[in-house]
Parts: sequence; C-alpha cells; structure tokens
Amino acid sequence: MKKILMWVGGLFVAFILVVGVIIAYMAFFVGPPLDSESETYVDNNIPAILSSWSSDALITRASPELLAAANKEQIHRLMDKLSALGGLQEYSPGQGEAHISLNLGGPNTVTAQYVSDAEFEHGHAKITTRLIKREGQWKILYFYVNSPIFLQ
Repeated sequence: MKKILMWVGGLFVAFILVVGVIIAYMAFFVGPPLDSESETYVDNNIPAILSSWSSDALITRASPELLAAANKEQIHRLMDKLSALGGLQEYSPGQGEAHISLNLGGPNTVTAQYVSDAEFEHGHAKITTRLIKREGQWKILYFYVNSPIFLQ
C-alpha cells in the first residue's frame, strides 16, 4: 500500500510540475505578444470608428458573434445615437489585456478586453471593447460607449 501511495504522490507532483511549466510558458512567451497585438488592434481601429461614427467601420471589424447579436440596422441606429457625442477630439490608448481559454479537446479561445478614454466635441466617454481572435485576425466582439451625455 505504501508503494502505491508513493507512486500516486509522485504522479501528482509530476502533474503539478507539468501544469506549472505550461502556465509559466503561457504567461511569459504566449501572453505578452497577444497583449501587444490586441492593444495595437484596439488603438488603431477604435479611433477609426469613433472619428467617423460610421456603422460600416464597426461592421467591417465586427466578429460573427457581434453581428449575430445585433443586425446591421441595429448597428446603424446605435451609431446614429452615439454620434450625439460629436467629433473625436482626443483618444487615450486602451488599458487591458488578452486572455487565453484552454479548451481540452477543442480549439483554444483568445479574447482581449480594453477600456479607452475619449474626448468628443460634446463630452467625455469611456469605450469598452472586447476582441476575439479568429483565424489569426482580431475582431470586435463587444463595443460599448459610456458617457454622461446619454443621461441628459
């Protein structure tokens, strides 16, 4: 019985070590490039959407999931309402990071979330953007603009 417990304990320790190595690898070698990629995507694409309030600018960057949740007409109406903020005056780079969901037996999911500050002609807004990486391309999964101007 003692030998069996030693073998089981040894296997458990080995398993913990392997999991630790995988987590360290992901944290130090996979995560930082994804953070950099996703941050660059947000900071290059969100100002393009905000500066024109163009629904087409959002639709061309939208993930299939976003387009399934809101059709093109709904996106057009949203952008019309958001345009009440006026023209983009200043954009502050997004703050956030990428996340990897490891799925046993299936593809891994890579997402990212960023919050950006922006100043417009008629007020300040916080923009929350969630991205998803599909086939090597970042796409917008979630786009939310929060501003006190909409409470008036």
